Amino acid sequence: MILGTLKDLDEVHIGDWDLNMALHNYLSVLDENYGQDRNIYEDDGGFAIIIEDEQQLQEASAHIDLETDIYEYIEEINENYICMLKLCNNEFSVMVYIRKVLCSDDILECLYSNDESGRE
Repeated sequence: MILGTLKDLDEVHIGDWDLNMALHNYLSVLDENYGQDRNIYEDDGGFAIIIEDEQQLQEASAHIDLETDIYEYIEEINENYICMLKLCNNEFSVMVYIRKVLCSDDILECLYSNDESGRE
C-alpha cells in the first residue's frame, strides 16, 4: 500500500496505533514541506510504502528492492513493525514500513546491530 499525504492516510484503516502514528508523523512532514496536493510520484517529497503481507511485498518491488537498495536508517516502530528510509535524491524519499516477519535476516541484523539495547 502506498500513501503520499495525510489525506491518503485518512482514507485507510491502520490497525496498529504505533504504525499509524509513525505514518502520520512522516506524512505530516511531507505535506508541510512539499504540499498536500502534490503528485507523489513526480513532484518533490516522496511517499510511504506499507508492507503487511507477501502480496504487498511483491507489489512494493515496483518501487524498492529490500535486498539491494541502500537505506539511510532502519528503526523499530514496535514489536511488529520497522521502518526504513530510502533517500532517492535530496528532495525525494521513500519510507518503508514493514512487518518484521517479512524482513530478511540481513535487515533484522542491521536493525539490531544499530540497537543500543544490545539485542542480537
